[in-house]
Amino acid sequence: MAKSKKLKIIPIGGLDEIGKNLTAFEFGNEIVIVDCGMAFPDDDMPGVDMVINDITYLVRNRQKILGIFLTHGHEDHIGGLPYFLKEINVPVYGTRLTLGLVEHKLKEHNLLSSVKLVRTRAGHVVEAGENFTVEFITTNHSIADSVALAIKTPVGTIIHMGDWKIDSTPIVGDMIDLARLGELGKEGVLALMSDS
Repeated sequence: MAKSKKLKIIPIGGLDEIGKNLTAFEFGNEIVIVDCGMAFPDDDMPGVDMVINDITYLVRNRQKILGIFLTHGHEDHIGGLPYFLKEINVPVYGTRLTLGLVEHKLKEHNLLSSVKLVRTRAGHVVEAGENFTVEFITTNHSIADSVALAIKTPVGTIIHMGDWKIDSTPIVGDMIDLARLGELGKEGVLALMSDS
């Protein structure tokens, strides 16, 4: 790999707004996407049921997209998936509960049989193309089965926390994996991206 290649972090939605979470990570001829949400309309949008992202850039670069990696199952992180997948059909990676919620959405849109859903769990690592490795890490949030993602690239590691909190007594599942996050921190992190 040429050292002149740069990593692009492209927030399509969710930056400086609530909802529409969708971030693309591009390196060379490959793109991975984290989350694909929607937003609810403001009061000044009568007749609008939902707001989804403008994915024009991703449509133009569809041949580069390796997959969508989901942090959790809230609407602001998965609600835009059916509309995205009608335009760009790529594999979707997520935990059991998250993909269960996604399956319901895809069934409503008659997409379930045509979309590849890949079930993962905390601790799993996915090799995505030549330039990306995505590790799923346990976090806590107000919905079970939430994860952070450690996205390793040729120029460094990005930690995408998704929505999270530190809960030492979660009702369901394990506590956030602070030990693994600490290990990644010691290895060196290029960027930390976080909602809360």
